[in-house]
Amino acid sequence: MSIVLDLEPQLEAKLREHAARIGKPLEDYLIDCLENTPDVDDIPTTGPELLAYWDREGLRPLFTEGPDSPALVREWREQEEAERSRR
Repeated sequence: MSIVLDLEPQLEAKLREHAARIGKPLEDYLIDCLENTPDVDDIPTTGPELLAYWDREGLRPLFTEGPDSPALVREWREQEEAERSRR
């Protein structure tokens, strides 16, 4: 199957840069991105689901071993609440 995309030059340059950074042709990089995109059903929607995702992906240390993780989480919560109130 072939797909033709009409991308803005800045987006195309960004994608090419990302592909070059990992040493892949743009086409292979895009296929990898699509193959590794989580299904909508797999996206965490609750705190426990997010923690489970972080554990599966080995990401929890990035968020829990920082200088002030509780403050960061509070900031994210406040940002989300502000975003919801704007909707």
